[in-house]
Amino acid sequence: MHALRTACLILAAALVATYATLALIERPARPQPITRPPLQFQEQDGELRVWGAWELVKGDSAYDVRAVEIRCYKAQGQCISATALVLNHNEGQDVEAQAHLFTISEWTAQRLEAKAGPGKDDCSEWTLALYPADRSGKLNWKGSAGCEVDAGEAVLVGDE
Repeated sequence: MHALRTACLILAAALVATYATLALIERPARPQPITRPPLQFQEQDGELRVWGAWELVKGDSAYDVRAVEIRCYKAQGQCISATALVLNHNEGQDVEAQAHLFTISEWTAQRLEAKAGPGKDDCSEWTLALYPADRSGKLNWKGSAGCEVDAGEAVLVGDE
């Protein structure tokens, strides 16, 4: 009888441990808090550097955070935008990086406008507008002719 009771106790302990382990494994990972970079504009000698994050105001996106660094060069007539995207999901978080090369169409003291796309792997057309005097900016995108892309808009923001 003692052996049967011991076997039942061991079986019960194993079942409890198994259920506890499964509960921990299947529970979605809690997303870690993410701080967006502060909004910064630096302009010097025909070069504009911007740091911040894109906040979606129109369109749909699965990404929760979009940190960005933009570098514009007046002499070359180009801007390079590097964006880090964070996606929260049931298994945790994923990070994706994107880079876009923009051609500057207007650069004044008040406004810089540049366009990108469509590219070889992406049929989206992007318009970047930066306002250094106001420390603001926006990004618009849409599909080119015959392209199935939802249009969208994001504004430049940053944490303190």
